[in-house]
Amino acid sequence: MALVVADRVKETTTTTGTGAITLAGATTNFVTFSSVLSNGDTTYYAIVDDANTDFEVGLGTYASSGNTLTRTTVLSSTNSGSAVNLSAGSKEVFITYPADKSVNRDASGNVSVSGGVTATSFTGNVTGAVTATQVDLTGQGDLRLQDASGGQYVALQAPATVGSSFTFTLPSADGSANQLLQTDGSGNLSFTTINTSPSFSATASGALADGDLVVVNSDGTVSVVETESANSAQGSEVVFETGATVHVGAGYDANAGKVVIVFNDDGDSGKGKAVIGTVSGTSISFGTAVEFNSSGYTSDSRVTYDSNAQKVVITYRDNSDSNKGKAIVGTVSGTSISFGSEVDVSSSSVGEIEATYDANAQKIVAFYKDTTNSSYGYSAVGTVSGTSISFGTPVALTSTSVEDIAIVYDANAQKVVVGYKTGNNGESKVGTVSGTSISGGSQVQFNTGSTQFISLAYDENAQKILVSYEDPGNQSRGASRVGTISGTSISYGTEANWETASGANPHYIRSVYDATAQKVVIAYEDDSQTNDYGQYVDATIDGTTVSFTSPGVFNAASTEWVAIAYDSGQGKIVIGYKDSGNSNQGTAVVRQTGYTRINLTSENYIGISNGAYSNGATATVQIAGSVDDAQSSLTAGQQYFVQANGSLGLTADNPSVIAGTAVSATKIIVKG
Repeated sequence: MALVVADRVKETTTTTGTGAITLAGATTNFVTFSSVLSNGDTTYYAIVDDANTDFEVGLGTYASSGNTLTRTTVLSSTNSGSAVNLSAGSKEVFITYPADKSVNRDASGNVSVSGGVTATSFTGNVTGAVTATQVDLTGQGDLRLQDASGGQYVALQAPATVGSSFTFTLPSADGSANQLLQTDGSGNLSFTTINTSPSFSATASGALADGDLVVVNSDGTVSVVETESANSAQGSEVVFETGATVHVGAGYDANAGKVVIVFNDDGDSGKGKAVIGTVSGTSISFGTAVEFNSSGYTSDSRVTYDSNAQKVVITYRDNSDSNKGKAIVGTVSGTSISFGSEVDVSSSSVGEIEATYDANAQKIVAFYKDTTNSSYGYSAVGTVSGTSISFGTPVALTSTSVEDIAIVYDANAQKVVVGYKTGNNGESKVGTVSGTSISGGSQVQFNTGSTQFISLAYDENAQKILVSYEDPGNQSRGASRVGTISGTSISYGTEANWETASGANPHYIRSVYDATAQKVVIAYEDDSQTNDYGQYVDATIDGTTVSFTSPGVFNAASTEWVAIAYDSGQGKIVIGYKDSGNSNQGTAVVRQTGYTRINLTSENYIGISNGAYSNGATATVQIAGSVDDAQSSLTAGQQYFVQANGSLGLTADNPSVIAGTAVSATKIIVKG
């Protein structure tokens, strides 16, 4: 089935009409169509009817069966370019070469082709130019550029398979010496200079000086290698309520940048109140207290911040309403707070109630002891909308009675953890929030034997849970364990004591994570002290172990109802409490947690700053393979190590990180 053009092919036909032509034999001195054509081949034909002065030129398709020629495409005719309606009589049919299908050299010797050209190969010498809008080399054919002798060649060839067609567009002008072609990813080629000093650009976190050693942070910013440190500091005690105060709770509103302390005002019929604290350095000042429950005695008040709604939610037990668990949404404005309507967390009576915020589900999760239902541990999931909150159906997380309950959210596992005492044992469960409901995993014990005053905190740096408690079964020492969530379960490391004295009896234990110091701070009443001092310890988690500072004192008098919050805006801890040594007044103190932190790891060193950059600017860092020239007092040929304080040294520091090799007193080849 090819297009065939041959010489001296002519036959007669007596066919009439406009249909296929039946060939009737060759004329004198010509050959038949069948001698040059195979079935299905096409050819250019001409029909001449001398008797009627008709003609037709076209493309025909030969059929060996019947020896016919179908008039496939008519190119020209005496019937205005359509098939001629042939009359009776003998006509001649012959193979021709139509003028508009011919390829010829013009007067200047040039050959023009209006359509495509298909060939298995092109061979020969072309002395003139070849002009075409498109040349297709099919079947992975080569474009071969031969040398002057016409023997050897350079060939360009497509890959065996091209997933999607694309075009390379060459640059509009030549580049400079030693430049390379690069693509912009869209097929546009341009010349570029070889980068002999590899670099990386990122946002500076903190100022960088030219020649500073640089690490990349977990958020993609870059910082100077340094050792950060801060000494412990504590401000003066500040009274937020002059009347008798109990059931103190504390939280931080990150949107308003304020600390919220809630309490039961024993001097005012036990009403639930909230006061807004503003931290400055290690000082705190308070606005006027605002009632959130004025109907009667309120207890177990807690503050949880909903970062999605940018509201605080106060949960509490309303003793004047059958001890129901209640919740109310608070909006902080300046140094005051306003509230929506209170709602029931559950219609049942509660013995204790705690709450946390699940940032993944964007829900408030309350956990409480349901005294109406065998004192089982129940949980209800709340959704904040504007200044209101609504709760889904409560779910029983335990089938045993609970006491000393606690709850916290693990941002890494995106789960909540509840802690509680059942019998005397310290137990826990992982909770998974789905919509407005929650399901609990298996119960895991963290302390065998008598346990009380349980507190939970999440260390976002270590990505671990720290459970802290009084261990009456171990001479009433203060103890903690590190918890690691896996799926819907949690496992614990070895118990460590932060109050090692026998009979320390730490009560009202509260803990929170200090992100600035990367420590968990535990505050409590030390019942072993003559005056029941308010004390604290700082906990550092390493893997599944935890170590502690020696206990410090935040109130050198009888202390009860301890609460704790972390002000992330100021990087400070706020401890609220009932100061039994000062007329039971509600009191607070601000603490700066002491720490020493090295930001260098064995993996995050990336290179040397290529200039001076301010905080937030786009910084260029010279990375492995580049040469930095902003050093001093180096010894050529020596290998230098990154020191924890950001300097270069000839001996490895901890961790051991190679900075590079000096090539002069001021230059070093960067290694990464």
